[in-house]
Amino acid sequence: MLISIVTVVKNNNKHISRTLQSILEQTYKNIELIVIDGQSNDGTDHIVKKYFKQFKYINRKDKSVYDSLNFACKIAKGKFLGFLHSGDIYYDKNVITKFAKNLNKNVDLLCSNI
Repeated sequence: MLISIVTVVKNNNKHISRTLQSILEQTYKNIELIVIDGQSNDGTDHIVKKYFKQFKYINRKDKSVYDSLNFACKIAKGKFLGFLHSGDIYYDKNVITKFAKNLNKNVDLLCSNI
């Protein structure tokens, strides 16, 4: 099952690496990463490209972080969608695996302290 993870970032070259590393370390591997960059001008795009070979990187002017989240929701291909903002990290390397194991066909929304 494909799970889409959305990271919204703008000018956060100091902390985007820890977020991307946290996603890479997940034991669940069927992940679609979507990075929405609100037109950073601090080299954030170069950092993102070092971490992932396959991902969607979209550099766009947005009205707000919510505008970017809504945009990502429209293009995501995963059955479920998760948000991990720039600078945030997962609690451990099994967060998405645990999430996927607890899903059933009747779940529309699952939230937790990640």
